[in-house]
Amino acid sequence: MKLVAELDLLYLIGLFMALIYCFLLFKILAIRDDYQYFSWRRKAVNYLNKGNILAKETRKIKLLQGKIKQQKQTIRTLKARIPTTGKGV
Repeated sequence: MKLVAELDLLYLIGLFMALIYCFLLFKILAIRDDYQYFSWRRKAVNYLNKGNILAKETRKIKLLQGKIKQQKQTIRTLKARIPTTGKGV
């Protein structure tokens, strides 16, 4: 009887430890899922910010290209106004 009681006690301790193990494993997996979700979300926000910065810089480049084109056109018109005859002053 004493052996059966000890086995019952060990069995109950084993079940209790298994429950604790399962609970902790569940908690660790939940924490890992939260971390993965937030890291994915952080990556998405970073990509969005990089995309916004890229779009802003692209707009600046387009504006600068437009200004360059306008200046080239102005230079062409000014060159066309210069009389080509009578170069020697």
